[in-house]
Amino acid sequence: MHVCLWLLFLSLCLTSVAQTATSRTPGTSTARQAVQQQPAGTEITAYVNGDMKLDIAKFQPAAPANGAASSSSEGARRMSAKLQLESTPPGADIEIDGSFVGNAPSDVQVTEGEHTVSVKKAGFKDWERKVKVSGGSSIRLSAELEKTQNQ
Repeated sequence: MHVCLWLLFLSLCLTSVAQTATSRTPGTSTARQAVQQQPAGTEITAYVNGDMKLDIAKFQPAAPANGAASSSSEGARRMSAKLQLESTPPGADIEIDGSFVGNAPSDVQVTEGEHTVSVKKAGFKDWERKVKVSGGSSIRLSAELEKTQNQ
């Protein structure tokens, strides 16, 4: 509840800043400049008053410079790989690069490159592997967890 109120307050503040910036005299900061000054990755909620027609072509990625036609789904498939994870016993938590992604057995999409895969379950030793995956590949990992000694 508090998070929702905080997000509403933040979006209202940003809306107020944008309205103030666009109402200034010519030659001063505009809302676009105010938004461009935000750090990369900043999310800004924008509201449009009334119906606005959108040109879908403006939301499509630019065509490759070499003229080769490829769909965005093909590009995403080449940039990611599939990890097929299972554990003995089943139901263990799966973490990729320290983030929980699900329970075994599970198929997980990862970006190409190096990743640390951890499989954890209460009462068992943690299982961990470093893997290097290339785009479009599919890797099957089977984690056999060992019981810990009860002390």
